[in-house]
Amino acid sequence: MSIQLTISSLLITLIFSTFLILILNLLLTKKDFIKKCKIDYLQFLIVAIILKLFFPFEWSLSKQINLSLLILPIRETLNTEPFHLLSIQEILMIIYIIGVIYKISLLLIDIYQMKRKTTFLSFISEKHWVSDYFPNLEKNYPIYISKYVSVPSIIGFSSTIYLPSTSFSKQELINILHHEIIHIKKHDIMFKSFVNILTIVYWWFYPIYIFQKLVHVYLEIQVDHCVTKNMNKKEILDYAETLISVQKKLNKYSVETQNSFRTNIINDNTKILNIRIQNLINETMKQKSNWGILFLIACSTIITGFISINGSYNPPIERIYFTENELKHGTIFKEPDNKAYHIVVNDIEYNIENPYGLEDYHLNIVTKGN
Repeated sequence: MSIQLTISSLLITLIFSTFLILILNLLLTKKDFIKKCKIDYLQFLIVAIILKLFFPFEWSLSKQINLSLLILPIRETLNTEPFHLLSIQEILMIIYIIGVIYKISLLLIDIYQMKRKTTFLSFISEKHWVSDYFPNLEKNYPIYISKYVSVPSIIGFSSTIYLPSTSFSKQELINILHHEIIHIKKHDIMFKSFVNILTIVYWWFYPIYIFQKLVHVYLEIQVDHCVTKNMNKKEILDYAETLISVQKKLNKYSVETQNSFRTNIINDNTKILNIRIQNLINETMKQKSNWGILFLIACSTIITGFISINGSYNPPIERIYFTENELKHGTIFKEPDNKAYHIVVNDIEYNIENPYGLEDYHLNIVTKGN
């Protein structure tokens, strides 16, 4: 049993992923859905989306669903040669490769700028250690404080916490550091970079950018959940007040946006802050999910790999004209008696009414039975 990437498998992947991203968006951003949301739901949905996008294949034993009216026009359009030089499929592949190269270039620029900034901050920042505030921690982390840092954050893959030279209360500072330490322990920068690879592969698929933003929101909600896991209601409200206070204090700065190599305890998006606070006071969030629903999500993700949209149909008895691209990329068979020719184009077999002159095109003609 083998796997393969086809138009059918890619189409199913895009439809299924879009559906899951829509559900994730509702759970993370809509008030009525937030009240019923649980952290396990979010985790399973995100994992399911990532796995489906990274493996947009179908198994050779897939269940065939005949949708010729959908698949065949797509295939015929892709094989069309509008400029008599390249097919639409080849043109789209060139555009796709250019887009991937462009996105990779942006990523490399982002990495370069990140390294420059962290190197610069290492020289000009006031240096401290987390142990100055949490003496009993198992692992210590450096803290860099600088006026060139706009918001408490982790930058890059190092275990360094960056703080702005803003006056925070002791409780605010404890909450901020606790938040950033959780980001480090969970390797959230690595996870965000992993998701960024998806945006490079699927740069042309608009829902992937929605998913990327939702992952950023989810990671902050998850850290908030971890920080407040053992807190009582009053302590949770104090933590929520820290988020509000930090945003107010940093309003005068231009807060750097979230990206693949940064985690911010706060950003300048009030809507996201409201979502996080709603999730903080949501008691349902801390409850365990119904395993039946999680099992359904997992099974549906797996099952889509065993479904194939089939575009085949009974071919016409004869077809007079074939494009040069079809003759070039199709497979031509002739019967042993040389009296009948057939051509297979996109898995569809046609009878060739007038086979004379095919040899002049220097085509690969296969004699059946050989």
